[in-house]
Amino acid sequence: MGAAQTEAASREQLMALAEAAGVQTRYWLADGTQMDPPGATFTAILAALDLPADTRRDAAASLKRLQRRPWRPGMPPVLVRYEDQVPFDIPIVWDAARGDSQFHWRLTLEDGRTRGASFLFSDLPRAESIEVGGKQLERRLFWNHDHLPCGYHRFTLSLGAAAEAAQPDSRIDMALIIAPRRCYQPPVMQNPAWKGWGYAIQLYGLWSEKGQGIGGFGELGRLIRDAAAQGASVIGLNPLHAPLTQTPERHSPYSPSSRIALNPLYVDLLATPESDDAAFQKKLAEPKIQTQLNALNTGDLVDYPGVMALKLALFEPLYAAFRQRCPEALNFAVPAASERCVAFRNFVEAGGQPLRDVALFEALSEHFAQQKEAGPHPAQWPGKYANPRTEACMEFAAAHAERVGFHLYRFWLAEEQMAACGVVSSEAGLSVGLYVDVALGVDPDGADHWRMAESHAAGMRIGAPPDAFNPRGQEWGLPPLHPERMKAQGYAPFVEMLRASMRFAGALRLDHVMALNRLYWVPEGASPVEGAYVAYPQEDLLAIVALESQRNGCLVIGEALGTVPAGFRERLAEAGVLSYELLPFAQTGEGKPLPPESYPTSAAVCATTHDLPTLCGWWNGRDLYWRKTLSLFPSADVEQAERNERIRFRGELLNALRNSGFDLGKLSADPESPVYDVALIDAAHAWLSRSASRLFLAQFEDLLERLECANLPGTVDQHPNWRRRLSQPVETLCAEVEKRGRLEPVRAARPG
Repeated sequence: MGAAQTEAASREQLMALAEAAGVQTRYWLADGTQMDPPGATFTAILAALDLPADTRRDAAASLKRLQRRPWRPGMPPVLVRYEDQVPFDIPIVWDAARGDSQFHWRLTLEDGRTRGASFLFSDLPRAESIEVGGKQLERRLFWNHDHLPCGYHRFTLSLGAAAEAAQPDSRIDMALIIAPRRCYQPPVMQNPAWKGWGYAIQLYGLWSEKGQGIGGFGELGRLIRDAAAQGASVIGLNPLHAPLTQTPERHSPYSPSSRIALNPLYVDLLATPESDDAAFQKKLAEPKIQTQLNALNTGDLVDYPGVMALKLALFEPLYAAFRQRCPEALNFAVPAASERCVAFRNFVEAGGQPLRDVALFEALSEHFAQQKEAGPHPAQWPGKYANPRTEACMEFAAAHAERVGFHLYRFWLAEEQMAACGVVSSEAGLSVGLYVDVALGVDPDGADHWRMAESHAAGMRIGAPPDAFNPRGQEWGLPPLHPERMKAQGYAPFVEMLRASMRFAGALRLDHVMALNRLYWVPEGASPVEGAYVAYPQEDLLAIVALESQRNGCLVIGEALGTVPAGFRERLAEAGVLSYELLPFAQTGEGKPLPPESYPTSAAVCATTHDLPTLCGWWNGRDLYWRKTLSLFPSADVEQAERNERIRFRGELLNALRNSGFDLGKLSADPESPVYDVALIDAAHAWLSRSASRLFLAQFEDLLERLECANLPGTVDQHPNWRRRLSQPVETLCAEVEKRGRLEPVRAARPG
């Protein structure tokens, strides 16, 4: 065996291949530090991108294959163009020696209309040519001169015959996506002077006098009415994605099982049409159930395993009642006999195969969780259940149709109630509506990764490079979508995620929106410091966001905190995506608080958020206390630097608020013993409300003067993340905020 076949690829080879593949070979931290990832990082990431580079020979072959990728005969798998981009070209690569080849083209619009004609390849204008393997290839351009409607269309080439007569192996298909330039904005925002406000909540943290252990759609409906009566325009929510049912202790809403189904834990069981069933009422009245319910409704923290067990037990009689009333529900060959059955079938058909696969995953996970030799996660299952298209999985689905139906029913109830909340928000007068958050990715043990494993980059996890808050970097445990495979699928995984999230939302917040441009990949087992950035097709993804935004009437907000690529914020603004601005990070070049008049107009502004301490906690350094207690600081120097920065900015903020005329009471920024005063809340909220930014969101944790935060980054079990309940029941929540005078400065600056 030759040396080139076994000798490790050189650094130069790795860099050349990485750059060609869209992997950044170096990057800079916020403080200007240059980071050069190790060679092992590039080798691992390139392998995940289907470009092996272990040896010099591997690297050379991968580079050649990558360079030839744009010259594969045919068309690209997907082409994204804007609706006003007319004319536009469709590139076609073909053998120059076969220039007299006749093609029949057909454009099939999303609504089924078609058009087409024939042409000779040699008649098209030539753009460029190349010799590959002794064969001369040409890229010629087919020009479309028609204005096409926005949507998802198909462009097909058939060789040598009309499209109807062509054999499948002689056809070349391309997804053609036509999109608007900008995202949707609600009618109220057409008034340039309009400024709205609203509440940001963690839905699980709501509770009611007759709750079911966790906040849910019932409590949300009450909050919507009360908030609208106060003049709110929007209510912001944490991600509502489906969780890992069999491992409820892994309950982070930002690490879901599936992003195309909603979380059934939020279902108000007593609001379902089947709740009048005698068997359900009998089950609910059982002393054991009532004891569990009472225990789950007490305390300051949500008990996810307890809530999951209770609700699963109560979903069973609800589903039994549904099946008794709709025996034909699962047999789609039999006409539906009731409106309830029609509604269920419409939900299942709208969700299509992806939704059925998520329900199948739930049934499989439930099945294997009960077996000692297996477990609830796909890695613990026999290999024949590796994905939903295997013969074993299809046989299981047929044999366990009722259990699959049970889980479809749970997802349906969640969707019904979320849709009802959307209707309530419209009727109550929320001019923007419900604003939902979308998680950046999914849990590797969950349904979406199982059903779309080939769409993700194997052996990779999403994270973030070191910064002032996380000097060791971050690894979030989320597998990234593979950019090239996503293209090959016409961006289907991305589209279905957006649709599922936007369906009943008035606004959508994309967590870590920089993912449209690049993601920081960390090889499994490596330190987060050893990651590297991988490029994504920003323009295509942003166009799809705009298309789905307009179709669903959904405002888009992009959370772009951390290291942001140059020009990216400006590009989002051009596309009508609102930025997401937080008080602690909104600083001038001199490190002073950004004055209200300097905030961007196209933005949603907040004092703090779920990953940051509350205003009270921030002033008192509660987050710094927790990080020291849990040994989250990598060194004493880093800890001291962060404490010094907190002291500095706390003083700057106090001076800025005082100079703006706010009465700050006893608020003190003393470096040794700062004194907190509730006046900080009113002053900070009034400060932000005076900005020209379109939306201002206030957290109930701030309005109610809570000390602890919803989530402490860098922790999983060490801190009660995503579990804290609010101190007031939903029945009195808005009234309590009003009573404390928290809304006066907000409404004064934002009358709506």
